Amino acid sequence: MDSMLTLGQIVHIGGGAGGLLFLIGWIWLVIMGFKDGQWWWGLVVLIVPVLGGLIYGGLRWPGTKVPLILLVVGLLLGGGTTINSLI
Repeated sequence: MDSMLTLGQIVHIGGGAGGLLFLIGWIWLVIMGFKDGQWWWGLVVLIVPVLGGLIYGGLRWPGTKVPLILLVVGLLLGGGTTINSLI
């Protein structure tokens, strides 16, 4: 049996890693949004994860750098593997 990973396995690993990074960044941004003193930011990020997270993270950039980067990298990995599986 060959020990090399197939392209399909690599795509699944990338998608899983992207989903995990996105989830960590999203939860982190939700918590930061609720702790910000304006509870509605947490609610926006919770209800509209991608757009809300990008807007909130962009407006609060210095303090949200790490979770926003996790969110974006997770989107790129997860989205890239989804597009690859459709082709």
